[in-house]
Amino acid sequence: MHRTQLYLDESRYSYVVSLAKKQKTSIAQIIRNFIDRCRQQEVPANIEDDPIFKIIGLAGNKGSRGMPVAENYETYLYGTEEQVRALEAEYQKKHPKNKTP
Repeated sequence: MHRTQLYLDESRYSYVVSLAKKQKTSIAQIIRNFIDRCRQQEVPANIEDDPIFKIIGLAGNKGSRGMPVAENYETYLYGTEEQVRALEAEYQKKHPKNKTP
């Protein structure tokens, strides 16, 4: 660990002190916890790796091949390629007129 010094105005200091008392921990631990929470909420370095980008283009007939993407969005966003292919194969069995390219 590195030792550091921090200047806080009265309202911030009072707030941190009250949190530390409520949580029965040190002011330093409150600040470390806050930093950890901020780091968890950071945008990924490569935003294209975010699962939400997988769904782009699926709504059009070409991309979705007429499949109900909204009903299965979790599979498209968070599923494996194998799960997506299985979902598409199942859909194609039920709706053979919509050809997969």
